Amino acid sequence: MALEPIVRMQVTVNATAQRAWSALSDGDALQGWYAEHAQVDLAAGRYDFWGQFTAGTPDREGGRHGLLDCQAGRSLAFAWRRGRHDTVVRIELHPRGERCIVALEHSAGSNRQDDDIAPYTYADEWFIALENLRRWLDGRPAGIRIPWSADMRGNIGVDCLVDAPASRVWAVLCDERELERWMATAATIDLRVGGDYDLGWPGMQPMRIRELEPERRLLYSMSDEGGPENNARWTLQPEAGGTRLALLNSGYAPDDDTAGLHVGWRNFLGWARSAAEYGADWQPPLLKLSPDAIAFPRLMLELQDELVWQD
Repeated sequence: MALEPIVRMQVTVNATAQRAWSALSDGDALQGWYAEHAQVDLAAGRYDFWGQFTAGTPDREGGRHGLLDCQAGRSLAFAWRRGRHDTVVRIELHPRGERCIVALEHSAGSNRQDDDIAPYTYADEWFIALENLRRWLDGRPAGIRIPWSADMRGNIGVDCLVDAPASRVWAVLCDERELERWMATAATIDLRVGGDYDLGWPGMQPMRIRELEPERRLLYSMSDEGGPENNARWTLQPEAGGTRLALLNSGYAPDDDTAGLHVGWRNFLGWARSAAEYGADWQPPLLKLSPDAIAFPRLMLELQDELVWQD
């Protein structure tokens, strides 16, 4: 089967290649940052994971994945049947002193159709997973997962606890330079009711701020060109010495298929949390972007030369 990459991406973790390998090759570790259930037997050539956090919510039998290659401490590749498609995931470790780059490529047959396997959905899935891996290796909560068994229609509501004060979280949401680290391509924010909240994404009109209570609530309306208007409401509440950050994206009919938005907003929520907690040292997992890519943070665009896979 001829394969072509769907996504190529990487994350830099604060761990040696040996520790990163343990997180990838141990079933209990995989359950800590990736899958609901996992069993790994490298000697037997098995790399199995299944359950509600795996696309398609496979059962134990459906979660069997054969290892195609394994270089202990360096790389592994496994087969993954996704719906009607045979795909392959390859992960490589690139040591950088006491740190390590985890590089991932997810490929599928060259005869696939983009509407069968949407690259942006695969990218968001792996964005979430790689951010969870980084956090798990740092001993931070890594619980933002995609509940594939849930009803992903209509409005989207997600939340998480951020280990940072509300003032820090508010800055991540409202400071232009902060937004360009995790969400905006070219942010322009007029922080007042009626002001623009512009992420600089082609094809999207500047969003309009409808509600504003500093360090507590931000609501803005948005729409794609020619599409219906919907709202995004961020709320911040003190909790357990940190801040509960919640996002509600509303304005959709109850039967609207919003699965892609459910995944995408979870990713942005996780990035906002990590940007607030890690500070200036944090950068998003990097995805190899095409020249016409839109809706990615400016920082990711600026760091394309750091990708280990350039071809």
